[in-house]
Amino acid sequence: MVNLNEVSLFAGAILLYIIGSFIIAISLIPSYFLFMQFLKTGNLFLILFGFAFSYFVFGIVLMFVVALVVRLFRIRLMPGTYKIGGKESLIWLLNAGFISLVRFLFLPFTRSSINIFFYRLLGAKIGKNVIINTTCVYDAHLLEIGDNSVIGGDAAIIGHSAEGNKLIVAPVKIGKNVSIGQYTTVLPGAVIEDGAIIGAMSLIPKFKRVKKGVWGGVPIRRIK
Repeated sequence: MVNLNEVSLFAGAILLYIIGSFIIAISLIPSYFLFMQFLKTGNLFLILFGFAFSYFVFGIVLMFVVALVVRLFRIRLMPGTYKIGGKESLIWLLNAGFISLVRFLFLPFTRSSINIFFYRLLGAKIGKNVIINTTCVYDAHLLEIGDNSVIGGDAAIIGHSAEGNKLIVAPVKIGKNVSIGQYTTVLPGAVIEDGAIIGAMSLIPKFKRVKKGVWGGVPIRRIK
């Protein structure tokens, strides 16, 4: 018997590959013509510099193209509970897939300021003097971070959770002067209040409210 959920997800994956290929191709066009100009010089140094610079241009263009596609066609889910295999899960799949193009092809080689710029393009509300040392930010349009907060290396900020045949989507709110240690996972619906300090490799469960203080563990508990 045909499983409609599996068929829907398979069709979504095919659509993702097709549109994703077009996005990459479009983003490569400016870089291609730019690199060809460096190649014509015949100077090895300029060619190598041109390759690196063209790659950077590709990444910047890719960020804008992905953000434009996601926002123009509203390929993102609002908070709620959805059925996996329905049209909403297809929208989420496309959103995650398109953003992953930037996440894997460009963000690992950039500084925090460029990461933040991309997340803002996607709709994230990020305050001043924020540092984000991770590319593992999912559902960025549902993310809010206050001033002077730091997200440690390889921490995961996740606005969705797949449970059985349900997809739960909820915002993540991080206050001001918050420090989240490296490899920590923050799940959907979490609220981290101003001044909270989260130790490395911790787990903040769904819809958990973390007050000011020092926290750590799996799941997190108050240390002091």
